[in-house]
Amino acid sequence: MPTCILPTKTAIANYAVTPVQLKLDAVVETFLTVTNNYKFLLQLMSTLRAGDYTYMVYVDDLATCQLLMLYLTQPQYGYSYTVTPNYNTSVATNLQAPTPISDGINAGKYSITVAWA
Repeated sequence: MPTCILPTKTAIANYAVTPVQLKLDAVVETFLTVTNNYKFLLQLMSTLRAGDYTYMVYVDDLATCQLLMLYLTQPQYGYSYTVTPNYNTSVATNLQAPTPISDGINAGKYSITVAWA
């Protein structure tokens, strides 16, 4: 059964990209596999398997949340997710403000809500 993570043969055969898009994809791919160690993708798959097809709350360190806010929302990357808090294009990425968590097991980390519906 195809998923959003593993495309079907037809989807791959019909896939066409530009060199510019390939460079942008490489930046995001490096972030997700090297910096983030697949954590975002694994949580996305888990959320979809659990039957939530609208949003997820993602918790991580400040820098990771800031970069995800950029990669998931900006048109040049083409993902078009909605992230709360919103990514502010007039502010540098390292100054974006994900929601700080002050208590519980995630104290000291940050959260963003990622929506796709």
